Amino acid sequence: MKFLLSLFAVLLVTALVANLAMDEPGYVLLSYGNTSLELPLIDFIVILLGVILTSYLLIRFLAGLRKTPSGLKKYRQNQQLSRSRKQLLQGLIQLAEGNWEKAEKQLVESSRNSELPVLGYLAAAHAAQRQKALDRRDDYLRMASRADPGTEVAIGLAQAELQIRGHQYEEALATLRHIEQKAPRHRFVKKLLARLYYRLRDWENLGKMIPTLEKLKAVPDEELQKFEVAAHKEQLARANNLEAARQLWRALGKHARNNPRLLREYASALVRLGASEEAELLIRKSLNRQWDDALMEAYGALRLDNPQLAINQASAWLEKDPKNPVLLAALGRLSAHAGLWGKARSLLTESISIQPTPHAYKALAELHEHLDEPEEAKAVCEAGFKLMLDLFSCRDSEPPNPDQT
Repeated sequence: MKFLLSLFAVLLVTALVANLAMDEPGYVLLSYGNTSLELPLIDFIVILLGVILTSYLLIRFLAGLRKTPSGLKKYRQNQQLSRSRKQLLQGLIQLAEGNWEKAEKQLVESSRNSELPVLGYLAAAHAAQRQKALDRRDDYLRMASRADPGTEVAIGLAQAELQIRGHQYEEALATLRHIEQKAPRHRFVKKLLARLYYRLRDWENLGKMIPTLEKLKAVPDEELQKFEVAAHKEQLARANNLEAARQLWRALGKHARNNPRLLREYASALVRLGASEEAELLIRKSLNRQWDDALMEAYGALRLDNPQLAINQASAWLEKDPKNPVLLAALGRLSAHAGLWGKARSLLTESISIQPTPHAYKALAELHEHLDEPEEAKAVCEAGFKLMLDLFSCRDSEPPNPDQT
């Protein structure tokens, strides 16, 4: 556009000068020393314009020559970046298709002149991991870190995940602890660290992380409960006196104390340490707040100095839910412990008729043995054993959980 305007202006000036020259040609006298030159005005103007135009073109040409090296360099850089992008894309495609060796080669090559070398090196590390080339994997991770120091957390997380996949748990733990110092409230760092503590059975450190995991919502509720139970269960199991168990329980948050699985573990610790009545009160209060079949089963297994209170409570629950097989079996076991053999036999038999369970069969077999009825005890044991075999065969036939493979 500028060129057209300039051309139009030159033509306009030329036309005006030509028009003036036709009416009054005029002349230009150039003199230097004893030499003089007389030219028509129109000729002088044409020569002057020619000199100006030539000078302008010469200056542009010389300026272009100065810019040629940088222009060529920029052109080469653009070509390299374009080639790098193509190699990165091809490497990622090879990685997705499982061609690990080709993927690694192309990804490393793409990273040398790439705008985002970190991406290529991280992908190359994954390709090397698939080939079990752990030394090369670590080299690529170091290259990624040097390429962009600002991505230390992201690179560290990738390294920790690869180390976990390679069963390098201690190395992964060191990596995650280092990242945790850089990003103490990073949710994914906390998630990986908690899962690693669970895998390593480091219950003490896992237990310390529970409040933070809950606050940051770093893991799903179901997984948080699994961590909670595993960590505190082990601590309760190691309690060697009643006061230590009570202190552990009081130190737990309200959410943990309301977890039926943890409550069962605490009740078991109380029974083991000689506080069965305290366990009975704890379970009874919990069941009155929220029903849980597994907790009711633990209630039926209590051995109390005075079981009548528990029998009365279980009977009251049974009036509200007379066909609950777990409740029937629990009341039957409590009745057997109290010496109410006929009631116990009736309750256990009814429970098995509704829903057979190994616990109910075991309790009924023990009752027959106590009553000196060996044939009946043998038949009940065989039925219970067959049920257990059926249960195990059903579990074996289930498809594997994809989260566990």
